[in-house]
Amino acid sequence: MDGSKFAVTSGGDSEKGFFSRNIKLIALIIVAVVLVVGVVLVVLNVSGSKRKAAADKAYQVYEGYYSLEAGASDDDIRKVISDLTRNEASFSEKSPAAVRLNFYKADLYDRIGDATNRISCLEKVAASASSDNYLLPISLYDLAVAYESDGNVTKAAENYYKVYEVGGKDSELSDISLFALYRIYHQSEPAKAEGYKKILEDEFKDSEYTRFLLNIGK
Repeated sequence: MDGSKFAVTSGGDSEKGFFSRNIKLIALIIVAVVLVVGVVLVVLNVSGSKRKAAADKAYQVYEGYYSLEAGASDDDIRKVISDLTRNEASFSEKSPAAVRLNFYKADLYDRIGDATNRISCLEKVAASASSDNYLLPISLYDLAVAYESDGNVTKAAENYYKVYEVGGKDSELSDISLFALYRIYHQSEPAKAEGYKKILEDEFKDSEYTRFLLNIGK
């Protein structure tokens, strides 16, 4: 018998394994993947560094506000307002840093009794804050109170309703805002007032404001 019939031969490309046939292609793919991963890591690192730098910069801007004592003089408060205003241009109008900056300025204007500028800053927050920013419902409520104190009941009611519109059941300020709307309209527009009362009864059953309205109706 001829033993050469059973000998193992090297064979052509079609008989080689996948890795053997495509070693160069696989090597190129591995290099490409490594390069892509490297680029992604660099981008993430740069983005993280930028966010940290922005946060550090924002803190430096707010530092004057944080350092103010409860009994600070009006002059000291005005100096901090001036510093915050000067730094406002460093941030885009709708950035979280700019939103917070105007929220702080509104608080400072309130402390020195400047209702006009307080309202102006709160309007900026209301216009620029994202819907998930926790400062939005707070600013809207403060804005409503400021307008009501200034005698502008129409703007007050508009912003009280926005608190509920933005926060719904999840906002701790929704029930008090609906109660304020009931209070504003219960004499001039009873039907509208009853509508706000109904929302309180349906959505805020355990609210102290709902219980109060139910008790006075007995």
